[in-house]
Amino acid sequence: MIHLHGQQFWLCGTVDPYTNEILHISLYPTTNKQTMRWFLTELHRRYQLNDVGFLVDDADYLGSVLAEDGY
Repeated sequence: MIHLHGQQFWLCGTVDPYTNEILHISLYPTTNKQTMRWFLTELHRRYQLNDVGFLVDDADYLGSVLAEDGY
């Protein structure tokens, strides 16, 4: 979570592990299954997500979203 202009946002980001290039970043006022699906949909639209790995934190919903959506 980050604070920006007095408001709190969840930062979701994707980084290329070989180049450390930031590929995609989004801010959300809340984080849940739906916001994660929005993020993954946009990410997949930009970069075909075939044969990629995901590093996730301890958010319980995140692993289930990835499994349910076939990632």
